[in-house]
Amino acid sequence: MSTKKKADTPKTPMEELLGATLLTNAKGARTPTKTALQDKDLVALYFSAKWCPPCRQFSPILKEFYKSCAEKSKLEIVYVSSDKSIPEFQEYYGTMPWLSLAEGVAGADTANIKNVLAKRMQIRGIPTLIVLDVKTGKFVTSGARDDVTGASGNAEQGTAVIEQWKATEAVPIEEADMSAGGGPSGIMAVVFYILKNPIYIFGLLYFWKQFMKYIGKDDAGASAIEDDTPAAPLQHDDSEF
Repeated sequence: MSTKKKADTPKTPMEELLGATLLTNAKGARTPTKTALQDKDLVALYFSAKWCPPCRQFSPILKEFYKSCAEKSKLEIVYVSSDKSIPEFQEYYGTMPWLSLAEGVAGADTANIKNVLAKRMQIRGIPTLIVLDVKTGKFVTSGARDDVTGASGNAEQGTAVIEQWKATEAVPIEEADMSAGGGPSGIMAVVFYILKNPIYIFGLLYFWKQFMKYIGKDDAGASAIEDDTPAAPLQHDDSEF
């Protein structure tokens, strides 16, 4: 009796993007990506990190938004970490109530998944919040960070924001306009790059110290020149009384 090999079940768009499993907490509990998102309409990818000051400012706002609006509106959030180490990731993700890429899970190939996501979503800085359609994997908006911040503290407005995302025509990621993406730009991008790489801070401090020494010497030289300048002759008043 011949048998046919059972065909592999096709991956969902979210499994293709995020991997087979997702974390549900910082202790390492996992759930299949397909199961976690099967009842959701939208997924928001949260590119963030503990070392990033604007991320630490935005995370509590996003957390409030998630707790008040996400579940009833069929939205899920997935953390895409730029943390420098697993302990740092665990500490920061431990403050979040949503899902995460399978950071630190053997065989999950999370580093490659993050690199591909960052490239496809054209991530230029963090924090960035990008919304996708769960069923198709298509792009909805890269301006979600501003939307969430604008609805801060107002559950009704937050729900309206999600409904607006749902009403937006989703497009393939490769055709998407990512210009509204979050994260710092220009001089702020440089600042946050320096903050992420402390060696540059020490370098700047060294050059500042040398510069101040140079200025000090220059001031001292100017003072010496002033001291050597002959005093103007005294003028006598020869007027008679």
